[in-house]
Amino acid sequence: MAILLAGCAPLPLAPDPTPTEEEEESFDVDRRFTVGDSAELQPTPTADAAAVWDLFVLIASPEFVAEEVVAFEVGDDPASDYSAYVMRHETKQQRWVLAANLAYATADDELAATLIHEFAHMLSLGPDQVTRDAMCATIWVNGGCMSPRSHILAFQHEFWDGYGSAAPLPDDDDLDAAWEFYEAHEDDFVTDYAAVNVSEDFAESFTAFVLEERPEAEPEDLWNEKIDFFWTIPEYARIRDRIRADLEL
Repeated sequence: MAILLAGCAPLPLAPDPTPTEEEEESFDVDRRFTVGDSAELQPTPTADAAAVWDLFVLIASPEFVAEEVVAFEVGDDPASDYSAYVMRHETKQQRWVLAANLAYATADDELAATLIHEFAHMLSLGPDQVTRDAMCATIWVNGGCMSPRSHILAFQHEFWDGYGSAAPLPDDDDLDAAWEFYEAHEDDFVTDYAAVNVSEDFAESFTAFVLEERPEAEPEDLWNEKIDFFWTIPEYARIRDRIRADLEL
């Protein structure tokens, strides 16, 4: 799960290159830190890693990080198009590891958007949203079956079911297929990366929800309806207010 900084309105991200087979799929990790009880890192990180971590803690909150995140990994790989990702811990499966590519940690606005996106994955794929039922009756997303009351499942029903078999599967990560799907439905997504699957669409739309002002008029485009979806969930509205206050937006 990673955000590729390539998009369209409304987020002011980088231009939208077509994904190719030559692009790096990830980045090499060269440092790993353990998260302590107060969201501090051990061992003490270098200044560049600390800057990324401190911003993530500001976005996610120290309480959330101390409870849900157990490790932070960093690399520095400008050849990769991936700036960050989250994954479940290898032994503590309900906890998270955040990884960041320090090569992309120089633009504050883009870094904040990236970390908000990764925080959205943690929120939407947490233990209160995912079941471990091997006989999944809903949709399978990133190693877990979505609860019938999960926010991603509601997002799937509202915005993805209508595509039928033409849409990427909830667990798909084929960037070439996503690009083709995006080109066919460009007005439906806040960024091209949102077309990878419903989970990435959820995280990209949540990022726009946090960073953009709420439109005064009723949304007309589907991508705007997706942003408006989060206003119907009081928990997310409170999180948005806190992040914007903490980031002084």
